[in-house]
Amino acid sequence: MAEKKTDAIQSIEERLEAAVNPEKEMASADSKSKKENGAEKKETRRDVMKKIVETREAREQRIADEQVELTTESSLRSAINTGTPFTGTAASVEAIKNKDGREEVALIVLLNRTIKVVIPFKELFTYNPIDMSTVHEDTEDGQREYMKRKRQFAEKMIGANICFTILNIFPDGPVTTAIGSRAAAMKRIARRNFGGANPRIKERDVGDAVVTAVSRHAVAVEFNGVDVVIPQYRLTLRWMRYVQENYAIGDTIRVKVRKINMAEDGNVESLVLDPIACELADARERYALLKDGARLKGIVTNVYRPAGTKRIFIYAWLPEWEIPARILRIDANDFGREIKAGTTMRLEVAGHDENGYVSCIALSEHGNSGMFTRSRR
Repeated sequence: MAEKKTDAIQSIEERLEAAVNPEKEMASADSKSKKENGAEKKETRRDVMKKIVETREAREQRIADEQVELTTESSLRSAINTGTPFTGTAASVEAIKNKDGREEVALIVLLNRTIKVVIPFKELFTYNPIDMSTVHEDTEDGQREYMKRKRQFAEKMIGANICFTILNIFPDGPVTTAIGSRAAAMKRIARRNFGGANPRIKERDVGDAVVTAVSRHAVAVEFNGVDVVIPQYRLTLRWMRYVQENYAIGDTIRVKVRKINMAEDGNVESLVLDPIACELADARERYALLKDGARLKGIVTNVYRPAGTKRIFIYAWLPEWEIPARILRIDANDFGREIKAGTTMRLEVAGHDENGYVSCIALSEHGNSGMFTRSRR
């Protein structure tokens, strides 16, 4: 009887509790229902450890990001005196005001979320790439044209890795603006590589140049701290309609140093780089695989006709073997029409010379058998 009375009293107390606190009763019922249905799962040790690791990694990443930003800003401040070079990716081109209040073109480099480096055009190159003899700054139209050309040069460098030193820094709210100089950084690097009694780089050395800008018929490259413009005719023996169709910013070009011109102050005045010499050296390694009498296609790269003669000299590129070719002399009367650069021809290998060219005989234009026949004289 006592047990039954106790059960009755307990039941009355539970009903009174439910009336006073209905939310607790609903949570208890829901928990009971989940247990009955097997829906509630206990958190395993693996789940707990996974959450701990994720929380720890997120905290460490947040601290690392903060340290990078603080370290970078601190490094930028000290670099004003030390001249330490930094490297960043060019993001955009903006118009800024110089000390005289005149508009100037500047390349923008972003180091991280809080550091913006502004490189004015005059600090972008070690020399002015614009031919000032064609600029008329004394007129408004000339000034606008000059600004347009400076912007075009700067925009070609967007996406390239830019090396620069810090000239000044201006904290401005959440974003810190720094004034940088690519020209100063380049001079410092070039002096270290080319200057002194025992320079690291000498004439006839071979190395990689990095493309910093591309136009239709030339590329601008940076070679160990020196800006060099390589025109299309000195760039490669391959057939190219436009340089910008074959090269992009960031590409590397194997070059041979032909000439180093040093200024009196110890800086590099100019360099002469030769990519074709490296191209020919690579081609010589493949000569043994190309047998005399082999027939293959070639793309005409240059046609030369000496004045006062019907003879023409044709140069081609063999794309299957990555080798340049020199086609033997052919009478102009032997061709149905004039051959131009870009024409595809069927060729027969007839040997090679010490300069790195394969000697070939023209059989016909590719796809038009018999139209072009070689001379039998």
